Amino acid sequence: IAGIAIAQARLGQAQHATELSQQVLTAVQRRVTAGESDQGDLARAQAEEATAQLAATAFQADVEARQTILRIWCGDRLPVHYTIIESSPETLPALDLENLRRHARDNHPRQAIATAQQAVQQAELTAEQRAWYPDVTIGVTGGRETDTNDVGVSVGIDLPLWNRNESGIAEAEAQLAQIRAEQHKDLISRQRDLVQAWSAYENARQQIAGLTTRVLPAARRALDARLAAFTAGDASLLEVTDSRRALLAAESSLVDAQEQAATATLALTTALGADPLSLRSSPSSSPASVGARP
Repeated sequence: IAGIAIAQARLGQAQHATELSQQVLTAVQRRVTAGESDQGDLARAQAEEATAQLAATAFQADVEARQTILRIWCGDRLPVHYTIIESSPETLPALDLENLRRHARDNHPRQAIATAQQAVQQAELTAEQRAWYPDVTIGVTGGRETDTNDVGVSVGIDLPLWNRNESGIAEAEAQLAQIRAEQHKDLISRQRDLVQAWSAYENARQQIAGLTTRVLPAARRALDARLAAFTAGDASLLEVTDSRRALLAAESSLVDAQEQAATATLALTTALGADPLSLRSSPSSSPASVGARP
């Protein structure tokens, strides 16, 4: 689903690039008609527009291929045409690393399994430790003679002077130590994966915030100004093209950051055993929802 969402975002970017190139082409055509631009500018604008169209067509094919694969995985129960909605947010909530680490340590499903394994092995160790305790045997004897009835009681205690089940205890202790070592190793590995995933998520979050609040608005204003100046004859086609490419590069960086955020969120989910956005430190923030829209 995340792959389809990113492919849709890239398709949207390509479609926007096509719209921008068509705006530029229209402005160039008007200037050529007015005799203010030459055929060279027109050819360059036409080439930019054709290139954008080809890119949009390629991204459309990629989206359709991914949707078909997902539909096959779902047993062809999805509609032929559908859209993943609200899956590439332009804002992400901050996640508290220490809170995530505590949850991964105390509440991960594998931690419950580890606790149960230790309990079982501890019970086996206790059984081995008790196995060398002395065995007490109680016996009763009786006899009858002409004038008496004899009854005897005996108590026998087996003292393990040489065999104190040391091998069984040592083996159980070794197995318990091995289980604890493996579980500690697994915990350290999950903590490492968690920190790496959180770092990638935080980097993507800051990139998305910076691009959406500062870079993209400035790039859009620059393109609008250049296009207006070009229409008025105060700017060259090269300046307009540079501004357009700067805007498209910023939009591409935003999609890259959203893809990184999606990948990091999946990695966080694996390391936590839970949805990281449900543990976010900011109660006012709400995670993006994912759904299929026919």
